[in-house]
Amino acid sequence: MRYNEIYHSLIKRAKDEFANGLRSEGYFEKHHIIPKSISGDNSDENLVRLTPREHFIAHLLLTKIYKTGTSEHQKMIFALWRMVNGHHKLKLTSRSYELLRIQFLKYMSLVNSANQRGNKNSQYGKIWYTNYITGISKSFKGTPEKEWIKGRNLFHGESCKLENMRNKEKTQNYIKTHLERISFRFIFVYTSIL
Repeated sequence: MRYNEIYHSLIKRAKDEFANGLRSEGYFEKHHIIPKSISGDNSDENLVRLTPREHFIAHLLLTKIYKTGTSEHQKMIFALWRMVNGHHKLKLTSRSYELLRIQFLKYMSLVNSANQRGNKNSQYGKIWYTNYITGISKSFKGTPEKEWIKGRNLFHGESCKLENMRNKEKTQNYIKTHLERISFRFIFVYTSIL
């Protein structure tokens, strides 16, 4: 059978519909045209928006495209297996997967919005602080004692040894430098993920 041809026509149709603005509303899933496990990357040329049904079919086709016994075939089988969450006794068609996925997401959206709104949210009214002596982070509803600095995990669980510094200006400069270093790390990690 011509699985490769079918796969690429599915991808082409999805890309054409996206380019014409037909895939701007509704639920879509990101799919790597060349799978990441087989040297694919996160570039825009390698990504396409698929409906859950198309996504399921694409992964099913990928298991057919690669020759049985090769490492690529094994990786595609694993990806498809993960897609159906390892429920090997559950036989899903692409339509039932799409219906199940959309219904599940709607349900989770309703549950989360109802359970996590306002004072029902477990973090409502709490502010996170880090103890500069012990490095431990905790949330408080009020303002804690003076050895706490506003912010979560500022010292990654380690003491910053501020209790040994006697000069208030040195302490403030140390905190400022440390926070700038943490901000730089966050920006670097965040941009490398994108």
